[in-house]
Amino acid sequence: MKKFRIIGFLVGLISFFVVANATAESTDPLQNTDIQTNLHAGADTEKIPEKVDTSNIYQLVGDYQYTEELLELAEQGDRGAQFRLGRVYEEGRGISTNLVQAAKWYRKAAEQGDAGAQNSLGFMYVKGEGVPEDHSEAVKWFRKAAEQGDARTQHYLGAVYELDGLLDVPKDNIEAVKWYRKAAEQGDADGQFSLGDRYARGKGVPEDDSEAVMWFQKAAEQGDAQIQYHLGIMYYFGLGIPKDDTEAAKWYRKAAEQGEANAPYSLGRMYDDGKGVPEDDSEAAKWDRKDAEKGHADAQFSLGRM
Repeated sequence: MKKFRIIGFLVGLISFFVVANATAESTDPLQNTDIQTNLHAGADTEKIPEKVDTSNIYQLVGDYQYTEELLELAEQGDRGAQFRLGRVYEEGRGISTNLVQAAKWYRKAAEQGDAGAQNSLGFMYVKGEGVPEDHSEAVKWFRKAAEQGDARTQHYLGAVYELDGLLDVPKDNIEAVKWYRKAAEQGDADGQFSLGDRYARGKGVPEDDSEAVMWFQKAAEQGDAQIQYHLGIMYYFGLGIPKDDTEAAKWYRKAAEQGEANAPYSLGRMYDDGKGVPEDDSEAAKWDRKDAEKGHADAQFSLGRM
C-alpha cells in the first residue's frame, strides 16, 4: 500500500487540475490556457446536434461564423443557436469579439437548460469576462451543467472540491469522488484517471489498489499518453498489480508513439535489457535517439555508450 502511494503521487502530478495548480506560470489554475481549452471542451460543439432540432438551418452554420441566419434563430429562442452565437462572439468568428454579447447569449441558452452554455457561462464568471467575476455564480452554473450529465464539467467540479479553496469552495474529498465517479462512469478519461488517483491515495474512498489500477487502465485505453506511460511504470514495478514486463513495454510503446516525453527512453531500456521485448540494440538506440534529440540527458548518455 505504501509503495503504491508513491505511484499515486507520481501520477497525481499529471492530473489535469493538479498540474495546473502547480504551474510555474500562474498560481491560479484557472488562468492556465490548457485548462481553459479543456473546460470549453465541456461545451464541445459536437454535442450541439443532440440539443437542437436537426431540421434547423442553424445546423448548417458549421464554420462558426457570424451569420444573419444564426442571429435570427438565436433571437427566436433556439438555445443551440444562442449557445453557438455566444461562441461566435467570444471567439470573434466573422464578427468582432464581444464578451458582453457572448455572456448574454450563453445566459439565454443556459437558462433554457443547455449544458454547454451553462459550462461556458460559468467559466466567464470565473474569469470575469463579459460579467463581473463571481465564483459562486460560476459554481452554480457548473453544477447545473454537471447535474445534466456533462462529463467534463463533472470532472471539473470534482477538481473544485479536491483542491482546497478553488473557486472559494471548501475542500471535500467525498464530493470530489462523487463527481469524478460520475464523469468516469460516462467514459471521461480525465474522470477515470482522477477517480483512480483517489483510490490510490485513499482520499474520499477507502484505499484500494485494484480499483485504482482498473480506472487508470480505462483512462489509458482511451489514448492519454501520460496515463499510458504511468500505467507502464505500474506494470514495470508491480505497483498495485503483478509485475509484468510485457505489459510495461506495451504501455511504454503506446505512450512513446504519441510523443510522451519519457516513454521512448523507458522503452529503449526494455529493448536494451530484453525485458518484455526481445533484446535489440538497434531498437534501443532508435527509442533513445527520440528522447536524446529532445534533450533527455539519460537518453543522450545511453546513446553515447552504445
